[in-house]
Amino acid sequence: MTVCSDTAAPAEATAVNVYQAIGGRAAVSAAVEGLYGRLLDDPVLSRFFPGGVAAKHRAYVVTILGEALGGPERYRGPDLA
Repeated sequence: MTVCSDTAAPAEATAVNVYQAIGGRAAVSAAVEGLYGRLLDDPVLSRFFPGGVAAKHRAYVVTILGEALGGPERYRGPDLA
């Protein structure tokens, strides 16, 4: 999915994908960290993660979301099936 920048005339508009529009890897990383922070603080959901969430797992999630949102990342982790 791409969106056009509204700062240029339609004929000169630049296509921007969702990954770029939200702020790239830094924004995806912040969202993943925020999600896991809230998840681990939740008294009901945290019991499903007794050992926490490893940095390697968080990196996999950032990478796969980055790829899904149109970023340059390519997921090469364990098979998701």
